[in-house]
Amino acid sequence: MKSVLAPHLGRPVVFGRRRPRVVGPHFRLRNYLKAAFPTPPASCDFSAPALPVLSDIMQNDQLGDCVIAGGYHVVGVATGGAGDLFHATPAQVLADYGAIGGYVPGNPATDQGCDEVTALNYWTSHGFANGTKLAGWMVVDPTNKAEIQAACWLFENLYFGIE
Repeated sequence: MKSVLAPHLGRPVVFGRRRPRVVGPHFRLRNYLKAAFPTPPASCDFSAPALPVLSDIMQNDQLGDCVIAGGYHVVGVATGGAGDLFHATPAQVLADYGAIGGYVPGNPATDQGCDEVTALNYWTSHGFANGTKLAGWMVVDPTNKAEIQAACWLFENLYFGIE
């Protein structure tokens, strides 16, 4: 477990995740699911083509870059499923950690993590290291099992943070 003191927040940040301070668009999946929507399967697994990427912790054992690593795991699942697996290099992960979270390699004081909203907004406007951009993102109700299943089935991924 990694705990980093974040003096500007007055508390430690655990696992490199900051509490989101930026308000996102907050599109909600439930607003787009129609009553006649087909029932998603009880389970689905899109991980097999992405196992090389999903097995890479992307320096999260040394840095608080879990938000960035999680984003690149999402990219791995999407590109692996499309037959063109993208596996970010350590330098590419660090570049995004710097751009999104302010990390400066060699300066431990800047290893203060990121928040998901800022990262998702960045990847929507700037894209990932492989050149693709998120088309957008939306909130899924974590208390609604059917909505979670629908999101995973439709988008082949879920990106979440735990506090």
